[in-house]
Amino acid sequence: MGWHNPPSMEASIGPLLPLYERERAAGHAVALGVLVHTVGSTYRKPGALILISADGEYAGLISGGCLEGDLREHARAVIGSGAAANVRYDMRTADDLLWGLGLGCEGAMQILLLQAGPANGWQPLAHLAAALTAHQRTAIGLLVESEDPEARPGKVVLPTDAGSSAPLPTSLATPAVQEVLRRAAASGEARWLEQPSWKLFALPLSLPPRILLLGAGPDALPVVDFAVRLGWKVTLVDHRASYAVPSHFPRAEGVVLARPETLTDAIDLAGF
Repeated sequence: MGWHNPPSMEASIGPLLPLYERERAAGHAVALGVLVHTVGSTYRKPGALILISADGEYAGLISGGCLEGDLREHARAVIGSGAAANVRYDMRTADDLLWGLGLGCEGAMQILLLQAGPANGWQPLAHLAAALTAHQRTAIGLLVESEDPEARPGKVVLPTDAGSSAPLPTSLATPAVQEVLRRAAASGEARWLEQPSWKLFALPLSLPPRILLLGAGPDALPVVDFAVRLGWKVTLVDHRASYAVPSHFPRAEGVVLARPETLTDAIDLAGF
């Protein structure tokens, strides 16, 4: 048994949420693609996510738009069968005979595609989305390769405190698995846990920066707009009641009326 640390990487789920929420409301299963391994120069690095619906719409990028079309075909099969798949692309040939698209990279990548839908409680998307809303660190485990007949590739392992009732195979219901998830969440770095019969990828959630903006005057409007476009969370504080108006900043996480000397009482600064 052992684990090694790849370069720092986290799952950024924010760009996937509109498509996820739409398909979940409609009761349609989707395919989640997780880039788990790369070699050489690639557009994205391990931890990158893509979400693909049954009709081929996708959110997130694995490449610059070159591989997504082919990946959609694999995604349809995963959505239809429920069985996860490892999809590999290798662009290290000199003449790029397979794609001929000028990818601008000379690397290889492995993408794990797994189904998320009503049958499995939309995991791991539901857990990641809830943690993002609560701004809580977490990590998920994804079984990438396995020779264990009771633990097939694509199996999702959540932290024990996530409240998941889905039973785990005996080989995955161990303290070692939970420990690697805890370490990944605490460090913000993905990790591998390897056993003789399987390999687990522990992927932490990327939490957006939270910004405390002191002053809610008109000059704060473009700052808030820019930050929100980046997916950042903004809280504004102003001691002037005419400026500390939530309706002026509808996309801000919060607008607080407080004087400087009462700031620590009005806001938990540990969250920033």
